[in-house]
Amino acid sequence: MTRLPPELIIEIVRAVHDGTFIPDPLTRSTLASLCTTSRFVSDLAISLLYSSIRVVLPRTCVDSLVRSPHVSKHLRTITISERCEHLDQFLKEILGVSELLVHARETLRTVILDVPLDLTRELYGDRLELRNLRNALDDLPSIETIVSCQDSLNFPETHSTDRAQFANVCLAHPSLEVLFLRTPKFGLPLNFTALGELVRKNSRAIDIYLCDSPEVLSSEWMQPVRDLAISHANLRLIELPKEFNDRVTGQVWVREMAEGGMLWHLPEGAVAWNDQHAEEFPSPWLRLVPTGTCSLQ
Repeated sequence: MTRLPPELIIEIVRAVHDGTFIPDPLTRSTLASLCTTSRFVSDLAISLLYSSIRVVLPRTCVDSLVRSPHVSKHLRTITISERCEHLDQFLKEILGVSELLVHARETLRTVILDVPLDLTRELYGDRLELRNLRNALDDLPSIETIVSCQDSLNFPETHSTDRAQFANVCLAHPSLEVLFLRTPKFGLPLNFTALGELVRKNSRAIDIYLCDSPEVLSSEWMQPVRDLAISHANLRLIELPKEFNDRVTGQVWVREMAEGGMLWHLPEGAVAWNDQHAEEFPSPWLRLVPTGTCSLQ
């Protein structure tokens, strides 16, 4: 293999994984095997192996990633997924996650959060662990995409009026392009002021996606969001496919779509008509089918 032209070797290795999505276990195993070959192939495989990772709490050894020089050099996409038995265990794990984000702050481009921030905030309030995570996200200089699979990133603050700060931080990130959120659980109100600030940004519009079931998106308390979406093309309301309408399967669908790079490959200006609400809520509605393509009606 070392006799092949370097350009061809690069194409072969990148055919295994190009670094734009979270690899499955077989692909990750293949990349790990390539690390044991020649120095040239090994360096390329290592860069791809560490370019995108999924951290599953509490199974993943976060401490080893925090100490890895490959993470700080190559990591561009990370998924943080929580599978803890109790929320107090999740809070303990957050400290390591915050350190990991700080460790990879210079290279990170995409952060996919599959963690129960709304629920944790409701039960535990303003905790140091959550503030550390918020600060770590605030301090990513090259972040382009933030995806929240479970909720709307309502981080706890000392004063409720400060909840708009996260929107201000997003506005201050010159590289941020996509913000994908689930509507909040348990009837918690969206921060409409912060959302409005993001949507109305004039210099460089951030594409904002709000995702949930048709019932939630058409509810009365979502009326301010629908009004914003009608008048601002960079805000889209996304209906979950019917088979993924509950909270658990919905968050899995969002995470898998994000990890596969499907959420930001929607056709430019795509509009999907919702049969039930087409006349009431026209252009902002976008229905996605399980393949990740748009269903135009």
